[in-house]
Amino acid sequence: MANTLLDLAAAENNLRLHRGATPKIPSRSTLMKRLFLPAVFAALCTPSLTAQWFEDFDSYAPARQVVGQGGWEEWGPGSGALVSTTQSRTPANSININGPSDLVHQYSGYTSGQWVYRARQFIPTGTTGSTYFIMLNKYAYPSGPNSWSIELLFNSTTGQVSQNCGGPAVISMPFVFNAWAEIKVVIDLDQDWVQIYYNGVLFDDPAVANHVTLGGGYRWSLGDFGTNTTGLVNIGAVDLYANNASAVYYDDISLTRLKSWYEDFDAYAPASQAVGQGGWEQWGPGSGALVANTQSRSTTNSINVAGPTDLVYQYSGYTTGKWVYRTWQFIPTGMTGSSYFILLNRYAYPLGPYSWSLDLLFNGATGLASLNAGGAAVISKPFVFNQWAEIKVVIDLDLDWVQVYYNGVLFDDPAVANHATLGGGYRWTLGDFGTNTNGQLNIGAVDLFANNATSVYYDDLSLTPFEFETMGLGCPGSLPAAQLTTPSRPRLGELFNVQVNNLPQSVAFMALGFSSVTSTFGPLPFELTPAGMPNCLLRVSLDTTQLLIGAGGTANYSVLIPNWPTLLGLTLHMQALVLDPAAGNPLGAVVSDAATARFGQ
Repeated sequence: MANTLLDLAAAENNLRLHRGATPKIPSRSTLMKRLFLPAVFAALCTPSLTAQWFEDFDSYAPARQVVGQGGWEEWGPGSGALVSTTQSRTPANSININGPSDLVHQYSGYTSGQWVYRARQFIPTGTTGSTYFIMLNKYAYPSGPNSWSIELLFNSTTGQVSQNCGGPAVISMPFVFNAWAEIKVVIDLDQDWVQIYYNGVLFDDPAVANHVTLGGGYRWSLGDFGTNTTGLVNIGAVDLYANNASAVYYDDISLTRLKSWYEDFDAYAPASQAVGQGGWEQWGPGSGALVANTQSRSTTNSINVAGPTDLVYQYSGYTTGKWVYRTWQFIPTGMTGSSYFILLNRYAYPLGPYSWSLDLLFNGATGLASLNAGGAAVISKPFVFNQWAEIKVVIDLDLDWVQVYYNGVLFDDPAVANHATLGGGYRWTLGDFGTNTNGQLNIGAVDLFANNATSVYYDDLSLTPFEFETMGLGCPGSLPAAQLTTPSRPRLGELFNVQVNNLPQSVAFMALGFSSVTSTFGPLPFELTPAGMPNCLLRVSLDTTQLLIGAGGTANYSVLIPNWPTLLGLTLHMQALVLDPAAGNPLGAVVSDAATARFGQ
């Protein structure tokens, strides 16, 4: 059964909230019924944790002119638009673009990084005329100069949406009537590149230069015809233009940083040098690495880091937000020497300055992976041979904090300052020794350094916003430890589902909390031996629980997250108590791994 935050909040509208004040939290029994209410209040009383832009028109009065509200303006006199309740993707409003509408929203400061612009569009059956969705890289009202990058034309006579994808060829596809369809624009300002999707289908002209290298799309600054001479590497404005057509509705428009950078080396030829491909470079001459198909986690290639290899990939634009850097590593039995996985917050080849945040050493002689977790103490753990193991780094640039995991286990020094408050880890800018003096709130580069060791392989590297991550191992009973997985993401306006597997009786209690650091029992994680579950750890605060009854060894928890911008960045921690009479412990139960969800768009 899905819960809805909207219903729960409505039940508590008599509570008095003041900015900065701690909201009144209902009793445990009340929380059982009103699952997410404290989350809503916490979000309303704290600033949003994202600087990205979102518009759902729900804060405006219906039938009112939107020009002059929320940064909206008109291209020319009388070309505004009215807020509408006739259609809405998420309650309760949308914007009605019709007749003379030529509605503009300008942006500033978007000059680097990778971004996604999304808009949901509803075209009613019987619409007449041609209407436009436009994005500009330069906009200066009233006399210009202006420079277009996208001009999607929706022709009601033909039922086709058309775009010139960086050249003279017109690319068209059918659009849908009487349904909300997604327009998605992926903008890479570092590469001056754009890709446009309608309902998941890419507008694409294979004849455009660099099409093969960059995977479809065209130059953002050159525009949809590829002929702009004054274009900028900049997101300047969106323009919703009716062109005297009848009503077309827009809702849930957003501009967010692109979800992911990803590298699996499969686009490169086996045994080819990675340096010079896909943005890879070498720290010094002769320190590149060869693409390998000897080992691969995902078909068919990986990268072989061996001998003189000192392979670097630089990043730009990652200066705020919470991120997950993930890679998979394979160390063959018989590996000799010491190999390093390194992340830097500052990298400037060849003379620097440099600033290390993470220096994870894999010693073939001892079989130990070692990290200085924010201080002088060396934290070491055994690593695995002959299988793919996950290295996961959670980087919170808003809090200047990092946590490093190997195969699900945290490298952690409890003596580090703020350890208790922030749940383990250390300052990203201060580095693994805690002594950096020139560190930056920035994800600068990854460095795969062989240090003359024998082969270590890496595959499936990624850098993604933090959305849903498991944060600790569960304990096994009669079955392997239960795990929390999700086919969805915790996004505003959408149903969020989490599945619990390995359930002997297909029954579990989902514990949900707003802390992974402390609870009513004391600091977390909390040893559950006194409760009859030896070798099991509680990892989340018990703010509420919910009974899950499933089938076939699995059960599902689901919640409808309302489309409220104030919820962006809110985190929720979860862990399942699994009923298992055959577990062999006094309580007849075990716990799953824990997970943290962070609400996004």
